[in-house]
Amino acid sequence: MSTNIHFLPTTSADSSPLPDLINRLTTYYNPSVLPRWSLRQSLFRSTPARPTANDEQKSSPRSLQIVSLPDYPNDSHVAITPSAPATPLDNTSNEPVATVVSIPSGPSTDEFIQLLTSKLGPLWQQRQLLTVVDGSTFEVGDIRIRAGELRQGLGGSQLVRGVVVEVTHKGRVDEKLDRTAGEKLIKAFWEELGMKGGREFTATGSERTGDGFEDILATPPESDTTNSDQSLSEDRGTAEAPLENLDQVLDYFEEDSDVSKFVALARLKAILDNKRELREDPEVITRCWAAVPARFLDRLLRAANYKADERVTDRTVLVRRITDRDYMIGYAVAIVHTFVNLLPEASRNDKKFARRIEGLLNALTISPPLPSDTQLQILRVLLTLASTHHGTAALLKVPDWTKFVPFIRDYEDGLKIFEYTCAIVALEAADITTQPLQLHETIYSLVNESPQPADSTPLFQCIANMIRFIPKETSTPPNWLAPVARLLLRSITASSFKSQENKRAIVHAGASLVRTYPKHFPIILFSSELRDGSGATSKPLCWLFVQDQLKDIQTWIPSLAGKPDSPECDRNSTRLADSYDILTAFMGFLVQMEDIRHDSDSDLQVFPNDPNLLCLVEEGLSSTCSLTIKHLCKSYDTATAGTSLIEGSTGVPVSSNTDLFHIRENRLILAQLRMLALWLREDRGEKIHEEAADMMVLLLGLYYPQDETRWPILAVLEQLILNESNIDSLLHNNGWETLVNDFSSIIHSPSAQVESFECLELIVDMLAPVANHIIKSGAASRYGMEFIGVVCTFDANGSRDVLEMKCAALFVAVHFYFKIPADVKGKRKALKPLLKVTRMLLAASGELEDATKNELEHSMEALTRVQENSAQMMVANLSLS
Repeated sequence: MSTNIHFLPTTSADSSPLPDLINRLTTYYNPSVLPRWSLRQSLFRSTPARPTANDEQKSSPRSLQIVSLPDYPNDSHVAITPSAPATPLDNTSNEPVATVVSIPSGPSTDEFIQLLTSKLGPLWQQRQLLTVVDGSTFEVGDIRIRAGELRQGLGGSQLVRGVVVEVTHKGRVDEKLDRTAGEKLIKAFWEELGMKGGREFTATGSERTGDGFEDILATPPESDTTNSDQSLSEDRGTAEAPLENLDQVLDYFEEDSDVSKFVALARLKAILDNKRELREDPEVITRCWAAVPARFLDRLLRAANYKADERVTDRTVLVRRITDRDYMIGYAVAIVHTFVNLLPEASRNDKKFARRIEGLLNALTISPPLPSDTQLQILRVLLTLASTHHGTAALLKVPDWTKFVPFIRDYEDGLKIFEYTCAIVALEAADITTQPLQLHETIYSLVNESPQPADSTPLFQCIANMIRFIPKETSTPPNWLAPVARLLLRSITASSFKSQENKRAIVHAGASLVRTYPKHFPIILFSSELRDGSGATSKPLCWLFVQDQLKDIQTWIPSLAGKPDSPECDRNSTRLADSYDILTAFMGFLVQMEDIRHDSDSDLQVFPNDPNLLCLVEEGLSSTCSLTIKHLCKSYDTATAGTSLIEGSTGVPVSSNTDLFHIRENRLILAQLRMLALWLREDRGEKIHEEAADMMVLLLGLYYPQDETRWPILAVLEQLILNESNIDSLLHNNGWETLVNDFSSIIHSPSAQVESFECLELIVDMLAPVANHIIKSGAASRYGMEFIGVVCTFDANGSRDVLEMKCAALFVAVHFYFKIPADVKGKRKALKPLLKVTRMLLAASGELEDATKNELEHSMEALTRVQENSAQMMVANLSLS
């Protein structure tokens, strides 16, 4: 710490420099105002003793001072100088050393002064009393300014002698910097104020031992004493030219002295922090950043690598070295943080920033750690740079992210660094799995670190966002799935789970995981043995997690109907969609449960091991599905506003309805349909199927090729047509035409055969039962010929599975052909192409199932007989004619 004292004398009895000083401070720097201060000095002088004949030399009088300082509010200091010869006999210049003691301030000091002036009055005479009352205190960056009027005398007879100003640089530096950097900072600051006509007194901090500034920077000490004594700026008369002062600061970056560079760094930060017009000028900010020496910043950041001499055991020295280290790194970080925020957005992609990333990361891991505000600044800088191309490239070069996880996991900004880096890589279409930043190792470190944060919201948000950039299900699950499942389940019993934001983050992470790892994560999650206690009444945490999703859906679904377009409704819809996805994964897990129970080679503990808990869950799922059906129907009615979804007899939904498209794009609707499709497959109860029958118009209205909703709609329709009355509803709403058209579009597109094969299977599975119902109802002529026309366009290309689908469709077409009356237009012409397709598929049936081959042969024989009979009839007719 360095301190300068300035005394500004008054020029007349009614004038004071204090108002002008305060005006300049507030105008130029907009400083922070701190509590007021006071100062008091009482000076006493001893009464001269009458000399005797034995005295060889006359002694000088002694002095006694009582000083109350603002830095020591609880103490007053008493200094007494001993007597000394008026003329030293040994011609030495040593001044008498004062004895200093401290006494309590306040009443004790007043009592001591009264003692001196009364009972000890013959020995001590009061010569002077100086006071500063209600002095002002300001703070500009690392500089503290105290100013107050210095008055002499007591009561109304006080005389204002001038203004005393204390300027202190509060940074912790070593002795060399006390004499150079600290003085330069203070002197530059004082010259910027432009206060003239005063006297200056310099006071430096206490002496230091051990490593200093240059030692920690690993550079030899500077020997240029000329630069150390120079002023940072020349006298310009006033401080009203900020750009000129800025130029003076920037010039000091060009000097070789580290001290000069450090002084310039500190002054540049103070100027930018306190002069708004400079901060808002992009050209000035760009010029300043270009002037900052990058290598000097790196050397300051490399103070994190400094290791003190192990032979030094003095704790005071060690603490000071750590303070020096933090001070240098803090200034480097503060400068980078300042320019990251002030520079135009396009300039943040500067390589000069990106090349500082390694040093910033290393500074996070030093021990003892940096102050929390410095760490937070580092994380904010890294977060900003992670959103740039060069910043991401620098982050990806970091060989091992795991060592930084413990330092950044508990900071929300820190976790977002991972997310932004992944997002930039994905945006640039790079393969993130080949990058040095290994996501799997990073996530494992995040969830496996102990202890876990009290609020897990940022952590789960980070996990959910990171796994979006991980390839979908792989044969081998990553090693972090089990730890993250344990963390998720334990989090639902934490007090923070009561927070809606925390619950939303946990559920979203769980839903993201079951969507990314549908084969592995549900088994890990729902077979967990973790419980909410150790007693007999404790329950599995996975059961509580499922129950919580059911409760949320039943609570919030009714509220979505009120204001479907409100922001709150959108947030709740997204959250409930995640809950539906978790329940869908759970139901898929239940489907596999019986197979796992009977697998003698499996030691997996299947949830739930208590039949009563399973019964409660199934009841909750059934009631939730009923509520979901009602919500879907109501949402559809609101979107269509009573308009018909069918035009003419084409069977194509009205696609111009923008509200209908909004429903298709609604993730909640998609999640609801997926859950219903799975539940209807497993629940054979009549009630739920009767309720689902009301959805026929909704399902066909939402049905759209190449849409995400297509598979769950087909899965629901497959269950509904098990009831023949529902087939009538499907035909009435042109459902047959919709299915046939989609079937034709898939079967004639090689790419669609691969991408939409599951949908193709569902359509083919529905063709036969619907066709049988059509034939029973005597409507084969109406629906059959169009389907036969589609089948007649088949070829024999495709995979084994696709050929199986074509054969199944062919069998339906042949069945139609034999049930359509002979006089129906087009039937006779359809025989030849139908025979051709049958012959091609039979020729390509080498790898098909034996049952399929037999059916193809049977169809071939039947069609061939029809052709032969038709030929014989034609010959007979010719003979008769």
